[in-house]
Amino acid sequence: MANVWWVNQKHKINGRLVNEVVWSPGASPEDPSQQSHWKKMWEAKVGDLIVHYSSESQQIVALSRVLTEATPARNPFPGDETWGDEGKQINVELTRLEVPIKKTDIPIDVRRASSGKYQPFIASGEKVRQGYFFPVPNVLWSEILALAGVETTDDGVFLPSLNELSVAGTTDISRVAKGRAEQTLLRERLLGGRSEAQCGICGELTPKRYLRAAHIKKRSTASERERRNPNIAMLACVLGCDQAFENGDIRVLNDGSIVLGNAHDAFLQAQFGSLIGRKAPAFNEENRRFFAARLASF
Repeated sequence: MANVWWVNQKHKINGRLVNEVVWSPGASPEDPSQQSHWKKMWEAKVGDLIVHYSSESQQIVALSRVLTEATPARNPFPGDETWGDEGKQINVELTRLEVPIKKTDIPIDVRRASSGKYQPFIASGEKVRQGYFFPVPNVLWSEILALAGVETTDDGVFLPSLNELSVAGTTDISRVAKGRAEQTLLRERLLGGRSEAQCGICGELTPKRYLRAAHIKKRSTASERERRNPNIAMLACVLGCDQAFENGDIRVLNDGSIVLGNAHDAFLQAQFGSLIGRKAPAFNEENRRFFAARLASF
């Protein structure tokens, strides 16, 4: 199984993009001048995967596959005297991310879980560890793949994930009746070709003509990347659940249980009282944070 690595890089050195190569001082594994995070480069094997993090923009800007193991090489960026001339280089096949992943897009608990010895984050999860080349734990790699909307084949080729919405341009585009670019794609993805499906609130099996893609986190407060994440939406029936959830008359707590926005409202009690205390069928670990954001908005 391929290992995954994290590299901290600047956007450019003397006007040249740095992402195509991974280079650090130390021309041999025995070089005593190497810091531990430089020395880790000797452990990378052909087929391993690398996460390219821009220390300037604080974003993951690309993913890559290792084409050659570390070999002695001169500094590939002429005029850069920070690290000297002699070192080692890994050549990679780069896949740039159309939408870079902000550090803060990665949940804080995942960042904290990725703060072990030589791992990318410090213990608080607030900052990326100073250094150059680090191993990536599985919990962080899984989150990065999900955020990037890609999957990897056995030979390390990055492919678009079925879980990522592919929308041309931004999702705020002008359409007749102010339609939204991602709405149809969200609904199609959630239905998965089915003619009927369970409402994410009441749980009733409902024909697709009575189901819509309801945003769990308010769309107006969602980032562009979040809008492309299908976990931001659920199927909700237009027989009452969709509008009640949108209005805040039905709310989902952090454990997934349903409550009413106003427990003393006679109409809400009559229409939705039977749902109180039940777990919303749509609630899961992947969309928990979106439900939490919706709840916090009230």
